[in-house]
Amino acid sequence: MLAQRTMSWSVAIALCAPTVAFAQPTGVGAPAAGAPAVPLSKRTIAILQPTSAGVEDSSPEAKQFTAELERNVTLMPGASLISAAQVNDAIKKSKKTVLRNCDGDLPCLVEVGKLVGASIVISGELGGLGTSKVVYLSAIDVSAGKELMTTNAALGTQATGGGARGALIRLLEPDRYVGQLKITVDIQGATAYVDGKRVGVSPMQNATLTVGTHALRVTHPEYRDFVRFVDVDFGAANEIKVDLSQYPVVQNAVVQNAKIQNQGVVIYHDPPWYKRWYTIAGGAGVLIVGAAALVYVANQQDADATRTTK
Repeated sequence: MLAQRTMSWSVAIALCAPTVAFAQPTGVGAPAAGAPAVPLSKRTIAILQPTSAGVEDSSPEAKQFTAELERNVTLMPGASLISAAQVNDAIKKSKKTVLRNCDGDLPCLVEVGKLVGASIVISGELGGLGTSKVVYLSAIDVSAGKELMTTNAALGTQATGGGARGALIRLLEPDRYVGQLKITVDIQGATAYVDGKRVGVSPMQNATLTVGTHALRVTHPEYRDFVRFVDVDFGAANEIKVDLSQYPVVQNAVVQNAKIQNQGVVIYHDPPWYKRWYTIAGGAGVLIVGAAALVYVANQQDADATRTTK
């Protein structure tokens, strides 16, 4: 769902390479130093059943989440899956029961990957209180013996960020954890900026953004700016409609009305004589001279009265 700050908006989400790069979204872990960028088509991905306190979690939520991870791996072009059940069977046959409870231990997870012939191992540890459960996931590069990426995802009805599918994208192809913002403006020629970066002029194409909070500003020289915040979530398909025509710049509107009334020509009309500058200036001069005369007469009368008294 799209979380809105100050007005209704919409965001259309698509899994494609981003055209505008922004801040890293919440929930995406940092990649390990020197993590190799191996094409997904060359990856064999092994999914391990999540554990809780070092023991395999067999709760319905954990099983459902694992099944969703496995299903989404099969939907990735070129990627091959080794399911949690196949991993368990391989461990049983090898009689290396210690590998059943790696509990996040890197050498153990690498050994599991080598055992089943995987290039990537995805493991998870469950945590949380009561009905609120969170799985902390990590992707391990078997050949390099390094952690590629970490992330977390809520289980059940608390799931956000695209659930298991979103978590898988964040782990294996974080650049695809993006959304498209479709901006529809009621006038042409308005420029849209997202997080201060220009994304288009109306009518405009969708802007591809990373998941997270972004600031939108739509501006036009003849209208007041439209500014809003939006939280772009993974998996939504929405649109924001910007109505600038309700907020024209008043001064510009007056000028435009004058031009329309005169068919594009603003005609200058001389003001009446009593409003012209020289008339106003002359009147002011008369007032000043008259005031000075009155002051002079009053001073003379005071002087005469003084001499008479003496």
